[in-house]
Amino acid sequence: GSDGGPAVEVVRMADVHGMRGRTLTIGTSSKLLCLTGWRVGWMMGPPGLVGAIRTMHAYATFCAPTPLQLGVAAALEEIADEADSATRAAARAAVAAAVADEAVSVVRRAKAATTRKPAARRVHEFVGARAATAK
Repeated sequence: GSDGGPAVEVVRMADVHGMRGRTLTIGTSSKLLCLTGWRVGWMMGPPGLVGAIRTMHAYATFCAPTPLQLGVAAALEEIADEADSATRAAARAAVAAAVADEAVSVVRRAKAATTRKPAARRVHEFVGARAATAK
């Protein structure tokens, strides 16, 4: 880990065999977005469990003010957009790197072929000379 100790793999309870249908995942804006005191959260899980918690919650707590809920929703959308944009940028960079690697490989193979075969070398020199005079 970051403290110099061994890295520890984190396993989500919902990913353990047989637990997805029995697990609730709960999040809060206070922790994720550093919005202490906003009392805006969310829950994901099997519909039956979510429904039971929603019913209990309706009678046990007060809700966060609507403007805070809308603010958290906007922040979550922005985070999702940034993550999506970063994923697309990483994919474009990977494709560009692969294309560049292939281009370098083609040039190296062509160069190797022209140095081994006198006729190919003459064609390469002729094309290079023609390109230089065309400028």
